[in-house]
Amino acid sequence: MAHGTVELVSFGIVEITPAGAAAMRTLQLRMIVTNRDAATPWSIDATEVRLELDGRSERPLFVSSDVATLPIAISDRGEHRVLDLYFAVPAAPAGEVDVPAFTVRWQLRTPDRADSFSAWFARQETNLSPAADLLPLPGWGGQWWYDAGYPWPLYDHRDGPITHRPPIAVAITRVLR
Repeated sequence: MAHGTVELVSFGIVEITPAGAAAMRTLQLRMIVTNRDAATPWSIDATEVRLELDGRSERPLFVSSDVATLPIAISDRGEHRVLDLYFAVPAAPAGEVDVPAFTVRWQLRTPDRADSFSAWFARQETNLSPAADLLPLPGWGGQWWYDAGYPWPLYDHRDGPITHRPPIAVAITRVLR
């Protein structure tokens, strides 16, 4: 029997600034995929991960990792993959808790099958320090994937129709928690 884990943790609200665009509020979610001993590779397609919040289902705007095959992360036998996913979230109304709860849904694939999973998160105050307890910090991986279907405020200025274009770089400008 194959063994492994998919662990999820969230740093909460993170401000991201795409090159050439204004800062954006995002909800950060880390997926840690460990294929301990499955003979065949596991894969997760980050474009299929969904954040369910306030009756909406969102796919990630950005994914960062050290995985060169983004948005698909492949974990062979004995491998460990870390993905940081960033989802757009609206500003919280005054006086309300910022993102009190949400659900995440994803599929884990092997060459033989695809299994669906979900996890529910509720806001919990902790004394954890991201720098000490949840290393590496968001944005650590060096590889980024951007949702090309999002209506980015950036445009291609070439001959032909004007089209939205994803940013060419992104920076994490603040961890808001």
